[in-house]
Order: sequence, then structure tokens, then C-alpha cells
Amino acid sequence: MIEKHIVLNYDLGLKGDYPGLYTFLDNLKALEIGNCNAAFAMEFSEDSFETIFKELRDKISDAVKIEKTDRLYMIATDSNCRMRGGFLFGDRKRAIWEGYGIEKTEGFDQF
Repeated sequence: MIEKHIVLNYDLGLKGDYPGLYTFLDNLKALEIGNCNAAFAMEFSEDSFETIFKELRDKISDAVKIEKTDRLYMIATDSNCRMRGGFLFGDRKRAIWEGYGIEKTEGFDQF
């Protein structure tokens, strides 16, 4: 078994199973690190990101009722000490900051 440190971002919407998630996080002695973010250490069978991802997904599935609109994203280091992340549940949405940056248009307009 190997201990890995995980950062978890969660968005369960208005009707999500927060009691299940909070119980899971409390049992791990997770730290609150901002709105909808937690950090914790957990033991895994292997030091590969794919194994960590699958085992964490399975453990959360056992503890939390996941709905199709729920989103949980994890960040951990892989066996080469590089940070990696992935959605355990759900997918990426359009970023709320999209469109705030200044886009330069090169060339001439074509009509």
C-alpha cells in the first residue's frame, strides 16, 4: 500500500448527496481548502495515476450517491511526481471567465 495526497474539487449541485460526501471526507480527516475543495491522504494499492483514479472513484461511488449532473475532479501526483488530474464523475463545462480576455484579430475582415 502507498499513501498519496489528493486534492478533490466537488460540485454536487443543489440536491447532491453532501452528507455522504462529507462523511467520506470527514472519515479521511480531509482539510477544507476553499469552497468545494478538500485535501486528504489515502492509501492505494499502487503508485500509478490510473490505479489511484480508479480506486478513489470506486470508494467515492460506495460512499456517495452520484447523480449524472455531479462533478468531482481529483488532482494527485503520478509515479514520476508530476501533477495529474481528471474528472472522477462529470465533465468539463464552459469556464465562467471565458470571453473576459482580449482577443486580437489579425488581418482583414472578410465579408
